Formats: sequence, C-alpha cells, structure tokens
Amino acid sequence: MAYPQQHLKPEKRPMDDEHSDFDSTLPERPENFHGSMPRLWNPMHQFVTYPTGVSVPVEHQFNFNDHHDLPIPQQQPPANDTAYVYPSELIGHPGTFLPERNAFSTPTPEFTIPGSQRTPSGSTVVEPSVVYDETGRSYQAFREGKYFLPNDGDEQDRLDFQYEGFSILMDRKLFLAPLTRVPEHVIDVATGTGIWAVDFAKAFPYTHVVGTDLSAIQPTNKPDNCEFFKEDSEEPWVYDFKFDYVHLRMVFTCFDNPKRIIENAYHHMKPGAWIEFQDGSAEISSFSETFEGTALQQWGVGLINGAAAMGRDIQKGKKWRQWLIEAGFVDVEEHPVQFPVSGWPDDPKFKLAGSYMARNISDNLKGLSWKMLGGMGMAPDEIESFLERVKVDVLTRSLKAYLHFFVVYGRKPFDGEVVPASQ
Repeated sequence: MAYPQQHLKPEKRPMDDEHSDFDSTLPERPENFHGSMPRLWNPMHQFVTYPTGVSVPVEHQFNFNDHHDLPIPQQQPPANDTAYVYPSELIGHPGTFLPERNAFSTPTPEFTIPGSQRTPSGSTVVEPSVVYDETGRSYQAFREGKYFLPNDGDEQDRLDFQYEGFSILMDRKLFLAPLTRVPEHVIDVATGTGIWAVDFAKAFPYTHVVGTDLSAIQPTNKPDNCEFFKEDSEEPWVYDFKFDYVHLRMVFTCFDNPKRIIENAYHHMKPGAWIEFQDGSAEISSFSETFEGTALQQWGVGLINGAAAMGRDIQKGKKWRQWLIEAGFVDVEEHPVQFPVSGWPDDPKFKLAGSYMARNISDNLKGLSWKMLGGMGMAPDEIESFLERVKVDVLTRSLKAYLHFFVVYGRKPFDGEVVPASQ
C-alpha cells in the first residue's frame, strides 16, 4: 500500500508583530518534560492495554490513508467515540483474545501515556565512565570516539526537545509499522535518554522492552517491563530470545556499518517481526530563494562532508529502504517527512514541531557540530564564529528551511514465505 507523503505547505503572508521573522520565543521546558507531557487524544494513536500475543482489533489498527488529513486532535474525544481501555481483570493470559469491544460502553474521556520522570533542567543522568574533549563536553567512553555527539546534561536536554518535536510531527504515534499483535519482545536501538522505550513500555505493560546505547544515561525510575543495556549494536547481539519489533529513531549520526545493524536485527527477529527506522539526514532544504549560500545551508553540507571525512555516512535516512530490501525484508514502506527547522509554517502542528527543532538545534549547536566540522578541517575559532551565523539562520523564519526525514519499515518473512523476485 502506498502512503501519501507529508508535505509542508508554505504560505505567503505579511510579517507582522505576531509572526516576526525571528523565532525569539522558543518552547520552554514544561513540568515533567521528559517523555511525560500530557498526550492529546488522537484517533490515529489509541493505545489500549493488550496482553502479549493478542490480536489488535481492526478498529484500533492505524490506516494512514484514512487519517492523513485529520485536524489537530482535541484534548477530549467526542462522547460517542471509541477509545477504550480494557479493564485488567477482564484480560486473559497472554495469547488469549480480547473480549468483543462492544462489551465495554464507557469511552475514555482523556487518553494520556505518561513517560519517564527525568526533569531535564539540572537533573541529569550522569554517565560514570566518560571522556572529555577540549571544549569540556563529556563523551561516552565505552567505545571511545565511536559517537560524535556528547552525552552530558546539555545533550540530554537536547534529546528531550528532539523527542518532543518528533512526537508532534508523528502525531504522537510511537510507530507506523502495521503491527497486528501486541509484541512480546521489543528493542529500541540507540535509545539515548530512553524516552521512547519507557513510553512504549507504559503503553504496552505486557511487552518486554529493551533499550540499548553506548551511554548509560537512561532513567532508573522506569517501568518493570523495561530494561536498559550498554551495548555497541554493531557488534554481535547476545539475547536468548528474539524480537517482535525493532525500533531505531534519529540514528543518522550513528554507526560506521549500518548494514551490520540490519543484519544483527534480522538474525534476532522472529519470522513476521517488523523493523522500523524513523531517521533523517543533515541535508537542509528550503522553500525560500534566499536560502542558497546561507550559513545554515553550509552547516548541513559541512556536517555531511566532515562526517564522511571521518568515515561515516550521515545520509542514512534515504538509504534504509533499499538496505532493508537487500537484506531480505518484505513489505518495505518509506514515508518521507519534511521537518521544519523553525516555527515558520502556518500549519499548527508543523509550526510547533519546527519550534522544538529550532530549540533542539540552537541550544546545542556546538555539541552537534564540533566533531564533524573539525573533521572537515575547520579550526576551533572558525567553528565558533561560523556557528554564531548558523544560529541566526536557524531562528530566521523567512528562510523556510526544513530537514529531510524518513519513516521506513519492513517485515522479516515468515518461514516458507516466497519473497517476490522484485525484492
């Protein structure tokens, strides 16, 4: 099934006081920010408490074609809507089917999925083993030099803003892969601060969720069905079970050998299991004719070239689809998404997502850029002055800049399934 691409819709309008050209007011950190902001009710993203192995009723399965143009969801659903929570006392053992949905007549007045409780502002998960660079930023020491970005408190805060912006863009959906049964085992590779893993574990309390990363910066107050491991995912995976769903988000700066990640996942997935990448690249485009030659454009090119000089491809987002097909996955789908760099769009969802992206970038430009710009030969003082110009561009709405992101998923064939020759 082909899904429509999500496009930004730039509209010409006068720059008045309400819509000034410069994003001077960016999102603040709400209380309980780390993955636990109230989830707006959303007909595209209804989570219910299903036991492992139970088929998801068809009315709770998401069809992108049916909902692509829905308006921003309201805080409460209509009184006659169909968001239900199945009472735990009526749920059978794993593998049993749910009762008929018409056995429950009370709609959920407000649907929320809390996440972990790490407060970004000053409350940091400290990695016990780190190395420091010349700027004083800390980096993981588990596989020294393998990851280009820091892991300190400022970086953890940035990851929080990144997660929230991406969640807005994804309409609060944790995944797009067409799962039909509640998974037994799920892994979140390169989990970062662990928000996605915690949110998934709370949404699916009967699912065992594993989060892995080079840095141990995940929360300790996690659900019992969620656990975190320090792991280099390019090395052989060692698990005595296989996964029903493999998730990777925002990993384009990771991995020297991305095909090894796919290979490891394939060999540790059950037949019929799904893998999903929600990823992008450093390539920046624009709807404005004035974008060419700006510091922001040069920044994206510089990150790509600098990473390449260090032996790493950070254009992975546009390549996952082909790599999954080459690895033997079937039903591979790709959904391109345009992620605004600031709050310039008129569409409320894209405007808010763009505001979070602006803060995600502008608050931590040095951490995002230092290693890769240095990799292309820029001196420290050159990087500092260059990033000052980049920050101005990030916050300039008239540039109408956006990043390229891709949601790509595929299924491991069932035993004996004939894979089409075209794949």
